[in-house]
Amino acid sequence: MRTGKYKSLATWRRWYRDKKGNVAMIFAAAIIPVVGIVGSAVDFATAFSERTKMQAALDAAVIVAAKEYAATRNENGAVAKAREQYLAAAQQTTKGDITAHSVTGNKISLTASAQVPTSFMAVMGYETIQISATSVAQMEGKDLELSVMLDVTGSMWNDMDALRAAGLDLIDIVMGASTRPRRMAVVPFSYAVNVGPDYFQAVTGLPVSETTRKCKKWKKRRGRKRCKKWKTQTITRSTCVVARKGTYKTSDAAPGPGAYFGSFDEEKKYANHSSARKASCEPRNSLVIPLTSNRAILRQAMRDLQAGGWTAGHVGTLWAWQMLSPDWAAVWPAESTPSAYDPSRVMKVAILMTDGQYNTWYGEGGTSNQQALDTCNAMKAKGITVYTIGFDMAGQTTAINLLKACASSPDHYFFPYNGAALRQVFRTIGAQIADGADGITLAR
Repeated sequence: MRTGKYKSLATWRRWYRDKKGNVAMIFAAAIIPVVGIVGSAVDFATAFSERTKMQAALDAAVIVAAKEYAATRNENGAVAKAREQYLAAAQQTTKGDITAHSVTGNKISLTASAQVPTSFMAVMGYETIQISATSVAQMEGKDLELSVMLDVTGSMWNDMDALRAAGLDLIDIVMGASTRPRRMAVVPFSYAVNVGPDYFQAVTGLPVSETTRKCKKWKKRRGRKRCKKWKTQTITRSTCVVARKGTYKTSDAAPGPGAYFGSFDEEKKYANHSSARKASCEPRNSLVIPLTSNRAILRQAMRDLQAGGWTAGHVGTLWAWQMLSPDWAAVWPAESTPSAYDPSRVMKVAILMTDGQYNTWYGEGGTSNQQALDTCNAMKAKGITVYTIGFDMAGQTTAINLLKACASSPDHYFFPYNGAALRQVFRTIGAQIADGADGITLAR
């Protein structure tokens, strides 16, 4: 039996040779880096998610900045607007702020940064992870020429207040501040389109008023028949016109011999139904307004809209095109002359709004529906973007299908069901047109 120092030495040898506690010791030694690695993965995943939200908010903010800068050329003001948008839209836990911005040529750039708190990495001394995002908007502005066809037929009688308000909204949005010229035309229609006395003779070849003499009483003298009493009468035509016939019925060619538009007073006898044949030119207050940048004139035109009559939609569609056609330079005043077709420089847009079936035409050959569709296709072939709005059209399959076919794409037709929805559609289209004219797009 060992005693003293020999016993103590044996004990230490047994302890040294004992392997039973190795796993626990190794685990204890390894647990800290394992937890660190797994925890870091969780923290970095959280940071990545936060950055994704930051990028989305910053993308929206840089569009706001570009719009503001395009209108004012004030970089600091644009960034201030962008910051408001960013802080309102950011959904990440730590919103951070816009920390850098720049304007270079036709591009505006914003950078946002934030510190994301960590959960696991904090135990290793890393309490936050910095995230940042950058968004760039490109501003490729174009001149804008917009023609708006508005249905003012009798069926719109109870909805005219909503239509006027929607038109005023559109003017305010589209005709807002811009660094490039913007002009808008208005084409109300019902049985016909009222061009007013300034343009009637140029498009029909007929004077608004003319005096004629007719013999009231004849007599013979020396074997020759002579007029003993003359009757003088003055003919005053309304200033309403319909479409033209033959080759030019769906064309944007300038009016002239063989290509004049029909006077409603003379052409209504060829109407396809008796109501049109018995009608007078209405509504007299709803006159066309050729392209203008004068917001006061446009707003007054919207306030003057009056409802009455049936629906010659093809006439309204054709006249919406004439407002945008460069071939009409000799008809409109200089400030209303449409630009040449050049999509790289000029954005031409037509909005066609109606509330029902096109049910009136004047022997031009083809129904109002078919003529309207042919005109839409011809417009689109010239590079004109066509929006269509079918108001309260539930169950009107033929009219709905026509407007879908007329529109430039499925993103360009709308079917609002009441006055409030009509105003919202006009706002939506107005914003799309304004953005398109400004040419603001994300450019990463």
